[in-house]
Amino acid sequence: MEDHGKRQLVLEMTVSDDDITVGDWVVVQSGFALERLTESEAREALRIRESTGGQPT
Repeated sequence: MEDHGKRQLVLEMTVSDDDITVGDWVVVQSGFALERLTESEAREALRIRESTGGQPT
């Protein structure tokens, strides 16, 4: 997984759809992929995170 240009290891893909591929947007918590997002949902979440002072990890 890549977050703001920083690669991170995802330990487990727990999203019910097993066909997650490179380029998909997913919510990751503690190394687990919890939910798939559309690109627009992901960009909106990033915009909110950045506007509230959230920093990339």
